[in-house]
Amino acid sequence: MAGGPEFARVFLVDVLGAGHRAVELRQRVYDLFGERLQLLALRASVEDSSIVPLPELVVRALVGGIGELVQRHILTEGAASLEELAPALTRLAIQMIEGSRSGVQEDARPVVEAPSL
Repeated sequence: MAGGPEFARVFLVDVLGAGHRAVELRQRVYDLFGERLQLLALRASVEDSSIVPLPELVVRALVGGIGELVQRHILTEGAASLEELAPALTRLAIQMIEGSRSGVQEDARPVVEAPSL
């Protein structure tokens, strides 16, 4: 998307105003992205038996979170610099997949506590 800044902005920021077909297209792209993430997680679980495949809800949350971060970057920094975001998004996906290890407790506290409001 960094190669087509105008397309990236329309696809991620202005899509809701672009109509039903545009929203459906974005959803299909998100679904395909989720399928690829799911396949990566499955591959990781085959290579390391302590990693369990990610539940669909977690994959959807990851896709949505990545979409939000990309959208925010486009709004604040512009789409031309999207490639700068790639390393952080890659680390996020890897951490989610590796964090699915069967020995990790589901109620484990995050490393960074959220500030109280």
